[in-house]
Formats: sequence, structure tokens, C-alpha cells
Amino acid sequence: MTDDECKGNSAATDTRMFVPMARATISAILITRNEASNIDRCLRSISWCDEIVVVDSESTDETVERCRGYGARVVIRPFSGFGEQKNAALSLATRERVLSIDAEPCPGRFTLHHRTSTAAAATFLRETGDCVFI
Repeated sequence: MTDDECKGNSAATDTRMFVPMARATISAILITRNEASNIDRCLRSISWCDEIVVVDSESTDETVERCRGYGARVVIRPFSGFGEQKNAALSLATRERVLSIDAEPCPGRFTLHHRTSTAAAATFLRETGDCVFI
């Protein structure tokens, strides 16, 4: 046993190579209309996502400017129903997984879509305990 191993420093003699696992890329999508009072909190909570896509229903407040300030890709589209707006946002997402959230304050409520399998959403739910809607 070397001096380093005796001192608890086994890293000095450890020749194994550790390769970090690649993280799946995530798009966050949301639909908005006049959400300036809520949008900053919402966008801060998803700032870790690789992409933020916002489909805005012709807001008349500062919603669009605030979203762009966070680097979100904003598409302005006349409101055609919640489902159609969400589907439009989903079609614009380009990452492997998609996190669908509401701009309104409701912590822990979101939808996780996986491009190839819903197993990822189930795994996410088991690991985090957050509320997932599929």
C-alpha cells in the first residue's frame, strides 16, 4: 500500500477512466398571452433548458420582449385554442425531450414529452416525485 492509499487518497493510484454520461437535451415550451406579470419567474425556473420556445397569442403587454430577453424563441400566433397552441409550440421544439409548462404560477405542474419513449417521463416522475402529465 502506498502512502497516498494509507492517507485515504486512493485517487493517486486509481487508473480507471471515468466518462461522464451525456445528458439528454431539453426544450421547454409554453404558450402565453399577456403574462408579463408571471413570465420572469417562469423563465427563470426553466433557464437550465437547452431551448425555450414560446408561442404567444398576440400579447399587448411586455410578455414577448421579456421572453426574448431570456433568449426564448418567440412565435406570435393568433389564439386558436389551447391544444392547437401547445401543439404548435411542440412542433417548433428541436431537442430530444420537451418540457411543457404553464406561465401561470403553479409550481411542480408540467408535462414532459420524450421524442422516442414515454419511459423517460415515468423515470423522471419516479426520480423527482414531481407532477408529470402525459
